[in-house]
Amino acid sequence: MPRDMTNKEAKEILYSIRSYYASMTVGFPKGKDVLGIDDIMCSEIANACLMGIVALEKDIGKRPIQPHTRSGMGYDYHDYYCPVCNTFLVHEPEGEKWKQEIGWSRCGKCGQKILWGDPDDE
Repeated sequence: MPRDMTNKEAKEILYSIRSYYASMTVGFPKGKDVLGIDDIMCSEIANACLMGIVALEKDIGKRPIQPHTRSGMGYDYHDYYCPVCNTFLVHEPEGEKWKQEIGWSRCGKCGQKILWGDPDDE
């Protein structure tokens, strides 16, 4: 029985497969390779692998960006942004409610999985 694979491991395998088939489309003589796969199919395999890589990348959690702290109304606000599309996610102190009570774990715009919490807990 095959072992469970992490999203990161699957992404790396797809990247290797994509690189192999993408390289076959560059300077590939017209016709078929030893496996009977033509240059158009190689391009389609490479594109399908890229789609899988992009999907898996969104499911590999990333920490939000916290570019600055601002003050107002007696509080220090820590703004958090998506590390992929830079969309505003939430700010502290209200952010604790979103992170813990509601369990908000993805960017609402691009779908990137967001890792909250202490980096030392990983």
